[in-house]
Amino acid sequence: LEIALMGRYPLLGPCARPGAADRAYVRACLEHVAIGDLAGRSYRELSGGQKQRVLIARALAGEPDVLVLDEPTNDMDLASEHAIMELVSRLHQEDGLTVVMVSHLLNVVANFAASLIILDDGARTVGPLVEVLTSENLSRLYGLRVEVGVCAGKRVVVTGGGDD
Repeated sequence: LEIALMGRYPLLGPCARPGAADRAYVRACLEHVAIGDLAGRSYRELSGGQKQRVLIARALAGEPDVLVLDEPTNDMDLASEHAIMELVSRLHQEDGLTVVMVSHLLNVVANFAASLIILDDGARTVGPLVEVLTSENLSRLYGLRVEVGVCAGKRVVVTGGGDD
């Protein structure tokens, strides 16, 4: 709760302390990201996925129009990674939040992002995910053969070895 409460500080003004209404709002943010039951726990005791949810709740506590995430699924197992991406997707779809996310994990964003920007040494490729996340663009970016395909109904990105 205390970590997520930090998200209210910019709204309070200098030297102001969060009140009961701020605490209630932050508790609602914790519930919204499905960790309301952890409000009393120490941040250090939480798993990586739970910590990320606390940080997202902290961002939500500031009542943003845009949610900016930097590598939100790094160092997570597959289940936690998927759960965080589902949460981010829900925040966009249901809450109308614009989400800007930095990630090097292309298989994570491949099935969640609507638009993509590839940055390469100052050059940018920008557009709808299906137009930007292509084998050609990624092969050029990484200097090796990269294939973008579909497996079990999901978009996947794999690197290729030599010619098959």
